[in-house]
Amino acid sequence: MTTTGWLQRILRSFVGAVIGVLLVIGSIILLWWNEGRAVDAIRALDQGAKQVVEANATAVDPTNNGKLLHLSGAMTTRAPARDTAFGVGGDDLLRLKRTVEMFQWTEQKSTHTQRNLGGSETTETTYSYRKEWADHPVDSRHFRDAGGHHNPAMPIHSATFDSQDVQLGAYRIDRGLLESVSAYTAYDAASAASLPADYRKTATCCTAARIRAHPRSAISRSAMRQSRRRR
Repeated sequence: MTTTGWLQRILRSFVGAVIGVLLVIGSIILLWWNEGRAVDAIRALDQGAKQVVEANATAVDPTNNGKLLHLSGAMTTRAPARDTAFGVGGDDLLRLKRTVEMFQWTEQKSTHTQRNLGGSETTETTYSYRKEWADHPVDSRHFRDAGGHHNPAMPIHSATFDSQDVQLGAYRIDRGLLESVSAYTAYDAASAASLPADYRKTATCCTAARIRAHPRSAISRSAMRQSRRRR
Protein backbone atom coordinates (compact mmCIF):
# COMPACT_ATOMS: atom_id res chain seq x y z
CA MET A 1 0.00 0.00 0.00
CA THR A 2 1.36 3.42 -1.00
CA THR A 3 0.15 6.99 -0.38
CA THR A 4 0.82 9.83 -2.88
CA GLY A 5 0.60 13.51 -1.80
CA TRP A 6 -1.03 16.26 -3.87
CA LEU A 7 2.34 17.83 -4.77
CA GLN A 8 3.57 14.53 -6.17
CA ARG A 9 0.36 14.17 -8.17
CA ILE A 10 0.84 17.64 -9.75
CA LEU A 11 4.45 16.83 -10.59
CA ARG A 12 3.44 13.55 -12.23
CA SER A 13 0.75 15.31 -14.26
CA PHE A 14 3.28 17.84 -15.53
CA VAL A 15 5.76 15.12 -16.49
CA GLY A 16 2.97 13.21 -18.24
CA ALA A 17 1.98 16.30 -20.25
CA VAL A 18 5.57 16.85 -21.41
CA ILE A 19 5.91 13.21 -22.42
CA GLY A 20 2.59 13.44 -24.29
CA VAL A 21 3.79 16.41 -26.36
CA LEU A 22 7.01 14.58 -27.23
CA LEU A 23 5.06 11.49 -28.26
CA VAL A 24 2.83 13.55 -30.58
CA ILE A 25 5.89 15.07 -32.28
CA GLY A 26 7.53 11.67 -32.57
CA SER A 27 4.39 10.06 -34.01
CA ILE A 28 4.19 12.73 -36.74
CA ILE A 29 7.79 12.08 -37.75
CA LEU A 30 7.26 8.31 -37.67
CA LEU A 31 4.09 8.58 -39.78
CA TRP A 32 5.89 10.66 -42.42
CA TRP A 33 8.76 8.15 -42.56
CA ASN A 34 6.41 5.15 -42.77
CA GLU A 35 4.36 6.71 -45.59
CA GLY A 36 7.55 7.20 -47.59
CA ARG A 37 8.49 3.54 -47.13
CA ALA A 38 4.99 2.42 -48.19
CA VAL A 39 5.21 4.43 -51.42
CA ASP A 40 8.65 2.95 -52.19
CA ALA A 41 7.34 -0.58 -51.55
CA ILE A 42 4.35 -0.09 -53.88
CA ARG A 43 6.58 1.20 -56.66
CA ALA A 44 8.97 -1.75 -56.22
CA LEU A 45 6.09 -4.27 -56.35
CA ASP A 46 4.64 -2.67 -59.47
CA GLN A 47 8.00 -2.75 -61.19
CA GLY A 48 8.59 -6.36 -60.16
CA ALA A 49 5.16 -7.48 -61.40
CA LYS A 50 6.03 -6.18 -64.87
CA GLN A 51 9.27 -8.19 -64.91
CA VAL A 52 7.98 -11.58 -63.69
CA VAL A 53 8.68 -14.47 -66.09
CA GLU A 54 6.64 -17.70 -66.12
CA ALA A 55 9.01 -20.65 -65.82
CA ASN A 56 8.73 -24.43 -66.09
CA ALA A 57 9.66 -26.06 -62.77
CA THR A 58 10.85 -29.30 -64.37
CA ALA A 59 14.04 -27.78 -65.81
CA VAL A 60 16.28 -24.80 -65.17
CA ASP A 61 16.51 -22.37 -68.09
CA PRO A 62 19.88 -20.54 -68.05
CA THR A 63 18.34 -17.60 -69.90
CA ASN A 64 16.25 -16.84 -66.82
CA ASN A 65 19.25 -16.21 -64.57
CA GLY A 66 18.84 -12.96 -62.66
CA LYS A 67 15.14 -12.65 -63.50
CA LEU A 68 12.06 -12.76 -61.30
CA LEU A 69 10.41 -16.14 -61.87
CA HIS A 70 6.96 -17.53 -61.20
CA LEU A 71 6.62 -21.30 -61.14
CA SER A 72 4.38 -23.89 -59.51
CA GLY A 73 4.64 -27.53 -58.55
CA ALA A 74 4.90 -29.93 -55.64
CA MET A 75 7.74 -29.50 -53.17
CA THR A 76 9.61 -32.70 -52.32
CA THR A 77 12.42 -33.61 -49.97
CA ARG A 78 15.01 -36.32 -49.59
CA ALA A 79 15.80 -35.26 -46.02
CA PRO A 80 12.42 -34.92 -44.24
CA ALA A 81 12.06 -32.89 -41.06
CA ARG A 82 12.47 -34.85 -37.85
CA ASP A 83 12.24 -34.23 -34.12
CA THR A 84 14.95 -36.41 -32.60
CA ALA A 85 13.81 -35.78 -29.00
CA PHE A 86 10.45 -37.49 -29.64
CA GLY A 87 11.50 -39.66 -32.57
CA VAL A 88 8.87 -38.06 -34.81
CA GLY A 89 9.31 -37.74 -38.56
CA GLY A 90 7.89 -38.71 -41.93
CA ASP A 91 8.87 -39.43 -45.51
CA ASP A 92 7.61 -36.14 -46.95
CA LEU A 93 7.63 -33.70 -44.02
CA LEU A 94 8.85 -30.28 -45.08
CA ARG A 95 8.42 -28.70 -41.65
CA LEU A 96 7.61 -30.10 -38.22
CA LYS A 97 6.51 -27.78 -35.43
CA ARG A 98 6.67 -28.82 -31.79
CA THR A 99 4.60 -26.77 -29.35
CA VAL A 100 5.39 -27.28 -25.68
CA GLU A 101 3.30 -25.96 -22.81
CA MET A 102 3.93 -26.21 -19.07
CA PHE A 103 1.34 -26.04 -16.30
CA GLN A 104 2.94 -23.48 -14.03
CA TRP A 105 2.37 -20.68 -11.59
CA THR A 106 1.44 -17.25 -12.95
CA GLU A 107 1.08 -13.96 -11.09
CA GLN A 108 -1.89 -11.60 -11.42
CA LYS A 109 -1.74 -8.02 -10.20
CA SER A 110 -4.71 -5.79 -9.36
CA THR A 111 -4.53 -2.17 -8.19
CA HIS A 112 -7.14 -0.07 -6.39
CA THR A 113 -6.70 3.67 -5.85
CA GLN A 114 -8.65 5.73 -3.30
CA ARG A 115 -8.59 9.51 -2.92
CA ASN A 116 -8.13 10.89 0.60
CA LEU A 117 -8.98 14.19 2.23
CA GLY A 118 -6.35 16.82 1.41
CA GLY A 119 -5.79 15.64 -2.16
CA SER A 120 -3.60 12.63 -1.47
CA GLU A 121 -4.18 9.17 -2.93
CA THR A 122 -3.77 5.72 -1.43
CA THR A 123 -3.00 2.87 -3.82
CA GLU A 124 -3.43 -0.74 -2.76
CA THR A 125 -1.92 -3.49 -4.91
CA THR A 126 -3.00 -7.11 -4.53
CA TYR A 127 -1.11 -10.09 -5.98
CA SER A 128 -2.75 -13.44 -6.64
CA TYR A 129 -1.39 -16.69 -8.04
CA ARG A 130 -2.86 -19.53 -10.08
CA LYS A 131 -1.58 -22.32 -12.30
CA GLU A 132 -2.07 -22.07 -16.06
CA TRP A 133 -0.79 -23.70 -19.25
CA ALA A 134 1.84 -21.47 -20.89
CA ASP A 135 4.04 -22.05 -23.95
CA HIS A 136 6.95 -20.14 -22.39
CA PRO A 137 8.71 -20.40 -19.03
CA VAL A 138 7.36 -18.05 -16.35
CA ASP A 139 10.19 -16.87 -14.11
CA SER A 140 8.83 -17.23 -10.58
CA ARG A 141 11.90 -15.47 -9.16
CA HIS A 142 10.28 -12.16 -10.16
CA PHE A 143 7.07 -12.90 -8.26
CA ARG A 144 6.12 -10.57 -5.45
CA ASP A 145 5.60 -13.64 -3.27
CA ALA A 146 7.86 -16.37 -4.62
CA GLY A 147 7.42 -18.62 -1.62
CA GLY A 148 5.31 -21.66 -2.50
CA HIS A 149 5.05 -20.57 -6.15
CA HIS A 150 8.23 -22.01 -7.62
CA ASN A 151 8.36 -22.87 -11.32
CA PRO A 152 11.07 -25.25 -12.55
CA ALA A 153 12.91 -24.81 -15.83
CA MET A 154 11.13 -26.18 -18.90
CA PRO A 155 12.95 -29.41 -19.83
CA ILE A 156 11.83 -29.21 -23.48
CA HIS A 157 10.95 -26.09 -25.46
CA SER A 158 8.88 -25.35 -28.55
CA ALA A 159 10.81 -25.68 -31.80
CA THR A 160 10.38 -25.90 -35.57
CA PHE A 161 12.33 -28.46 -37.58
CA ASP A 162 12.88 -27.89 -41.29
CA SER A 163 13.94 -30.24 -44.02
CA GLN A 164 17.50 -29.53 -45.18
CA ASP A 165 16.89 -30.49 -48.82
CA VAL A 166 13.64 -29.23 -50.39
CA GLN A 167 13.13 -29.15 -54.15
CA LEU A 168 10.41 -27.75 -56.36
CA GLY A 169 11.04 -29.59 -59.58
CA ALA A 170 14.57 -28.68 -60.64
CA TYR A 171 14.75 -25.71 -58.25
CA ARG A 172 16.08 -25.86 -54.71
CA ILE A 173 13.98 -24.07 -52.08
CA ASP A 174 16.14 -21.93 -49.81
CA ARG A 175 15.64 -21.60 -46.06
CA GLY A 176 13.98 -18.19 -46.22
CA LEU A 177 11.30 -19.37 -48.65
CA LEU A 178 10.70 -22.58 -46.69
CA GLU A 179 10.10 -20.57 -43.52
CA SER A 180 7.12 -18.89 -45.23
CA VAL A 181 5.34 -22.28 -45.38
CA SER A 182 2.84 -22.15 -42.50
CA ALA A 183 0.01 -24.51 -43.53
CA TYR A 184 0.38 -26.93 -40.61
CA THR A 185 -1.88 -29.86 -39.80
CA ALA A 186 -2.04 -31.88 -36.59
CA TYR A 187 0.41 -34.76 -36.31
CA ASP A 188 -0.63 -37.95 -34.53
CA ALA A 189 1.23 -38.14 -31.22
CA ALA A 190 0.93 -41.93 -31.32
CA SER A 191 3.57 -41.97 -34.06
CA ALA A 192 6.28 -40.84 -31.65
CA ALA A 193 8.89 -43.59 -31.67
CA SER A 194 10.65 -42.51 -28.49
CA LEU A 195 9.85 -40.07 -25.72
CA PRO A 196 12.01 -38.06 -23.34
CA ALA A 197 12.12 -39.19 -19.73
CA ASP A 198 8.79 -39.00 -17.85
CA TYR A 199 6.69 -38.39 -21.00
CA ARG A 200 3.77 -40.55 -22.02
CA LYS A 201 1.50 -40.62 -25.07
CA THR A 202 -2.08 -39.35 -24.87
CA ALA A 203 -4.80 -38.88 -27.47
CA THR A 204 -3.65 -35.51 -28.79
CA CYS A 205 -0.24 -34.84 -27.27
CA CYS A 206 2.68 -36.21 -25.32
CA THR A 207 2.33 -35.34 -21.64
CA ALA A 208 5.03 -35.42 -18.99
CA ALA A 209 4.49 -36.88 -15.58
CA ARG A 210 5.79 -34.82 -12.70
CA ILE A 211 9.39 -33.84 -13.26
CA ARG A 212 11.55 -35.92 -10.94
CA ALA A 213 13.78 -33.07 -9.81
CA HIS A 214 10.75 -31.13 -8.58
CA PRO A 215 8.14 -33.47 -7.06
CA ARG A 216 5.62 -30.62 -6.69
CA SER A 217 6.44 -28.73 -9.83
CA ALA A 218 4.53 -28.17 -13.04
CA ILE A 219 3.52 -30.68 -15.68
CA SER A 220 4.45 -30.12 -19.31
CA ARG A 221 2.83 -31.30 -22.53
CA SER A 222 3.91 -31.25 -26.16
CA ALA A 223 1.87 -31.26 -29.36
CA MET A 224 3.12 -31.80 -32.92
CA ARG A 225 2.02 -30.10 -36.13
CA GLN A 226 3.27 -30.95 -39.60
CA SER A 227 3.57 -29.34 -42.99
CA ARG A 228 3.81 -31.77 -45.86
CA ARG A 229 4.62 -31.15 -49.50
CA ARG A 230 2.25 -28.77 -51.18
CA ARG A 231 1.62 -27.34 -54.61
